[in-house]
Amino acid sequence: AGQSTTRAQAAAVPAPAKPRIYLLNRPGAPQSVLLAGQLVPDQSMPANLALETANALYGGLFTSRLNMNLREDKADEILEVDREGWTVTRRYATGRGPYNVEVTRDGRLLVATLKQGGMFEVFDRASGESLARFQNSTTVAHGIALSPDSRYAFITSEGVGAAPGRVDVYDLTALAHVGSAELAQQTGGIAFWKMEPAGRN
Repeated sequence: AGQSTTRAQAAAVPAPAKPRIYLLNRPGAPQSVLLAGQLVPDQSMPANLALETANALYGGLFTSRLNMNLREDKADEILEVDREGWTVTRRYATGRGPYNVEVTRDGRLLVATLKQGGMFEVFDRASGESLARFQNSTTVAHGIALSPDSRYAFITSEGVGAAPGRVDVYDLTALAHVGSAELAQQTGGIAFWKMEPAGRN
């Protein structure tokens, strides 16, 4: 106690001459992350609190105006992008609020959870057409896991209030809901572990 501390002084960082884009390729990654930033005045500036507040309201938080506008008002489609040329090759019109997407291992189907709609949608990748749209067991659709044989989709839905979450199982060949089970309240991501013959311990 009583010891003084010295604040480290970082050298000023010059502004870059032009924007730069860095890409990190991670084959097999389940999701992608995009980060953008620029140099701003340091925190000792008099208007720092106002700047931090404005940034949080506009785009610095998950519930910021920019993020919610993109997610809630302008997000009812899925874009297919050619990563070699960075061009949009197809647009899938979806139900309300696509959240997570997966492609079956055989490449035949694209599936998506619709968080605002509380639904799950299946698309034919050859034609781009929607094959089916299902209402989930609860209203907050979340994660997707697909069986290795491309036959089944396991969809998690968060519980509302004190209600339990659920996982719904869909047969992608029959395009039918075939089962569900209760889970913890905040049921989120899900992964497929393995398949074994029936009756094997």
